[in-house]
Amino acid sequence: NIMERKQFTFYRSFFESIENLRTKKEKAEAYRIICDYALNGNEPDEKVLTPVVAMLFEIVRPVLDTAHRRAQLAKKLSDQKQLQTDILPPVEVQV
Repeated sequence: NIMERKQFTFYRSFFESIENLRTKKEKAEAYRIICDYALNGNEPDEKVLTPVVAMLFEIVRPVLDTAHRRAQLAKKLSDQKQLQTDILPPVEVQV
C-alpha cells in the first residue's frame, strides 16, 4: 500500500490513453482511480470498474509504483544527508 502523497507525475501517455476511452463516465473513472491510487494508495475495486478502465489501470499501475519507489528512495537519501550534516561538525580545510 502506498503512503499518502502530496503529488505525483501524471504522464502524457496517461492522458492520451484516457482520452481514447469512449464515454465521459469511463474517463472520469480512470482519472479518479489513477489519482486515488497515486495520492492515497487506495486500490480500485476492479469488480465495479469497466473492463477497459481496469485494463488501463493495470498498465498504469507499474509506472506509478516505480515513481513512488524512486520518490521514497530520494527522500531517504535526502534525510540521510541531512542527518549527516546535523551530526558531523563542519570541517575546515586549510591550504
